[in-house]
Amino acid sequence: MTDFLPTVLLLGAIGLLICASFAPGSWNLPAETNGLICCSVLLVGLAVNVCRKRTPEALLGILKAIDFETLAKQEANLRMVHEAEAQLTAKKEAAEK
Repeated sequence: MTDFLPTVLLLGAIGLLICASFAPGSWNLPAETNGLICCSVLLVGLAVNVCRKRTPEALLGILKAIDFETLAKQEANLRMVHEAEAQLTAKKEAAEK
């Protein structure tokens, strides 16, 4: 039997991200909206997987498969970007004075 859950979750995540990108500014969505969407889709997938298998290994197997090295590198890259943005903002403010 073919499992369409990954396809449905992926298409759902893409659709929600597209909808969030076209949301009007008057909605005042937080900057973390895309991350919240992705985490919500993850939680739905985890819940469905655990309900189907009904074993703790269903959750543990997925958590063990997370690539923490890549996540750490991404976090470091984001910190560098935020620092660079802060420096540019400080330079612009100093130039305006």
